[in-house]
Amino acid sequence: MKTVDLKGQGLKDVSFIAKALNNLTFLEYLDLSDNNLGNKGAKQVAQMIKDNSTIKTINLSKNKIGVDGLNEICFALIECEAVIESINISENIITDA
Repeated sequence: MKTVDLKGQGLKDVSFIAKALNNLTFLEYLDLSDNNLGNKGAKQVAQMIKDNSTIKTINLSKNKIGVDGLNEICFALIECEAVIESINISENIITDA
């Protein structure tokens, strides 16, 4: 399975999904857009990014992710083994205020 599309499923807690996706050794595209992940969900996705070595594209748009969640994602991107080609974080609540 190269693509997992969970767009608009109303997800908030993705810990179970993150654990399951770690077993997919060929996952390249993950779409979690238009959910309600928030910072907690972003932290769970960050852990998945660290643990997955094949993912290339991630869509996290429209997830109510704030600065704390974005920081978790950024640190995960630094630590991960995968070569991330694209990550979409548009339409979240990331501000510098």
